Amino acid sequence: MLVVGGADDVPDNLVQAFDPATGTTTVIGHMPGPRADLVGAAVGNEVVLLAGFNGSALVGNVWTTSDSTSFSVAGQIATAEGYPAIAAVGTTIYLFGGLVAGGEYDGTFSTTVQSFDVATRQARVVGQLPVPLAHARAAVLDGQVLVFGVAAYLVNGPAVSPGGALRPLVQVVALSLGATRQREACRRHCGDRSP
Repeated sequence: MLVVGGADDVPDNLVQAFDPATGTTTVIGHMPGPRADLVGAAVGNEVVLLAGFNGSALVGNVWTTSDSTSFSVAGQIATAEGYPAIAAVGTTIYLFGGLVAGGEYDGTFSTTVQSFDVATRQARVVGQLPVPLAHARAAVLDGQVLVFGVAAYLVNGPAVSPGGALRPLVQVVALSLGATRQREACRRHCGDRSP
């Protein structure tokens, strides 16, 4: 299992291998620069790293590696951000929402859904979420990408309970991958009433 980047006080560039059987972690390489708040996916024989923060700015470079020690710049995502949800479908990686400015939990969250095609190295914006969010998660289930999470920005600010704590807010969004059957499944699971 790979652990890449991250931060204590400042972002680092470490690539570490974690062995769940022994509970040990070993540094096996270094990324081209520091990066925290990033996401990654394995597509084919490559690990693809996207988004994040380098200590002074949000990052748009997409890095790839096939050996976990040497990296190359594969392209740019459409919008630089941190903390997006990520899902890979075939050779396409989707990023959902993310932090685009300000503080980690009180900054400006995005509604953007963007894709990066690992085969063509092209990025584009493919849609918008119904609410801005960051720190969400995504999963592929029955041909759909489901996005869910707890950090969403509502019209009047963050989802905060009367006591001031971040209130759990589960937002599930399904990205149909084209078939009518998949759209119908989304309607059943998500309550979508659109045609």
